Amino acid sequence: IVLNFAHDADNITHGTDLALVGDYTFAIGESKLLIKASIFNSNPKFKNVESGCGFEAAYQSSLFSIDAIVKVPDADQVVAGVYFRMMPIDMLDFAVGGTLAIDNSGATDNTTIGIDARARILPLDALSFTVMGNYSLETRKQGDNKAYTDGKYIALNASYMLNDMFTLFGELGYFDADT
Repeated sequence: IVLNFAHDADNITHGTDLALVGDYTFAIGESKLLIKASIFNSNPKFKNVESGCGFEAAYQSSLFSIDAIVKVPDADQVVAGVYFRMMPIDMLDFAVGGTLAIDNSGATDNTTIGIDARARILPLDALSFTVMGNYSLETRKQGDNKAYTDGKYIALNASYMLNDMFTLFGELGYFDADT
C-alpha cells in the first residue's frame, strides 16, 4: 500500500505523538465485544478540531473473530479495514481481510485497496507453518488522467520456538516489486 497513513490500518492511534484511547469490552456469554475509540494529534484541518479520530469494533468467540476499523487522520483521508479470523480446530487458523484507504488531500485523488489472506498450521505447540498472500491496488486520478499500480505477494514461513526467548524463523516467497 503506497498511502502512508494506510500502512498500519489497525493502529487507531495513527502512530502520532499524542493520542487518547478509550475502550470497553462487553461479555456476551462465552464471547466478547470490544468497542474502542481514539483521538490523536494529526492536525487534520477540520474546522474547529485539531485531532484525528479512530474507531474499532471487534467480536471474538471461540470459533471466530471479526474486527472492523475506521481511522480519519485528516479531513480528506480515511482508512477502513475489516478482518475475519477463524479457528475451526486447534491446530489450524486462517484469516482474511481487506483495507480501503482514500486520500483526497492534494490535487490527486488516491485510493488504495488491499486484500490479505493467511492460513496457519500448528502441528506442535512450538512449530508453525503459515501461507500468506496479498494483493494491493492503488489508483491515482487527476482530472481525466488515471494511473494504476498494483502489487502482490505469496509466501510461506515457518517458525520454531526454541524457548521463551528464542524463535527460529524462515520465510520464502514471491514479492512483487510494487508491493
